[in-house]
Amino acid sequence: MASWGEKMLNVQLEGKRAIIDLRERILNGEHPRNEVFNYVKQAPLGMIIEVHVPHEAQPLAGDWRVLV
Repeated sequence: MASWGEKMLNVQLEGKRAIIDLRERILNGEHPRNEVFNYVKQAPLGMIIEVHVPHEAQPLAGDWRVLV
């Protein structure tokens, strides 16, 4: 559920993979970082989340072991 003023993410599900395309929103000046983090927190264990951005981005987690 989106909080006040927060747009819903457009997520395409393909099996255990969620694809979030943020390119247009970021190019329009939006910064949906918290929406992505909220989605990741609520995603089922084992879900692969693919986030598309318009420019090369830094990793969300520096070490995969922090997620385990």
